[in-house]
Amino acid sequence: MHYSVALLASVVLLSTSFARVLPKVKRDNSTCCGYKLTNRGNTRFRYQHIIDFSTMTSLDQVYQAGWGIADGWQSGGSNPNTGQYTIARESNVKPVRGQGLTLTVPGGQDPKAGTFSGAEITFPYKVLGGYFEVEAKVTSVPGTVFGMFTMHGDPWDAPIGWQDEQDIEILSPSLMTPSPYNAAGIQLTNHHPSTGQMFETVAPFPADPSTAFHKYSISWLPSLSCPALNQPGSNTKYRYDGVLLNSPTNGYSKNPSEFYINLWTNADPYFSAGPPTADAVVTIKQIRVWYDTPNKVADGACPTKNTFDCTVAMACPVEVF
Repeated sequence: MHYSVALLASVVLLSTSFARVLPKVKRDNSTCCGYKLTNRGNTRFRYQHIIDFSTMTSLDQVYQAGWGIADGWQSGGSNPNTGQYTIARESNVKPVRGQGLTLTVPGGQDPKAGTFSGAEITFPYKVLGGYFEVEAKVTSVPGTVFGMFTMHGDPWDAPIGWQDEQDIEILSPSLMTPSPYNAAGIQLTNHHPSTGQMFETVAPFPADPSTAFHKYSISWLPSLSCPALNQPGSNTKYRYDGVLLNSPTNGYSKNPSEFYINLWTNADPYFSAGPPTADAVVTIKQIRVWYDTPNKVADGACPTKNTFDCTVAMACPVEVF
């Protein structure tokens, strides 16, 4: 995120704690002891989560899968000049059978309002490394930001870096052509886990991404990292339809994190612009995640991925995009 990271960390992470979340389902119904990503150097993760929103007809099915839906709390960054921001609403999240889960920023909102209405969903589990793949059709309606990102799972834990964040952001005003203040394409940002310094790149789209579904992925490798020893993961890579993008080369994450997907506006002409004059809708068809979880999270301690006896030969093979 590009604005008010401290505020965002202290507010948006609270959003799902007040959403209607049903008991989490079992992480994995397979007999696999782990998973190896065969086209990512056989990197192994303990857990797999695959959800196909296009088969769903009600929000209850989304909740039953463990996902949180924010309702009544800030989503996205604040306008640095006016303080305007988006409040995520459950009513802006809807499953459409045969299409996917829609996130909406309603059109026609008052540009002078202090807050706007948007949408946000949250992955069921805290993670320490993973491969996050989102298949979505973005909006071309000017005035929004579509974001998918990992962010430090404890915003109050400043000693080990609340700034820790890895972002994919898609600005609808600059999908294929640059806006006056932003290059066209996919905005990629790593927030340094200790200083909050942002390392950013922009990757152009090869074609209009709003006309079809495409796959966006964050590859946070390796999964083992140690804040106490100041050893972040060695790399984070971003991909679009399986093609490696020009990713930032610093500021890699090292802390247990949450994974969020949202659609928001803050009326900042230098970033999101908006609010949109017509409904801005992003449709998420499917999400696939392979991940590890921290088994120790405490001040000054070293979170580690869950240990398990699962050799490369034993792990179930998976090919990712």
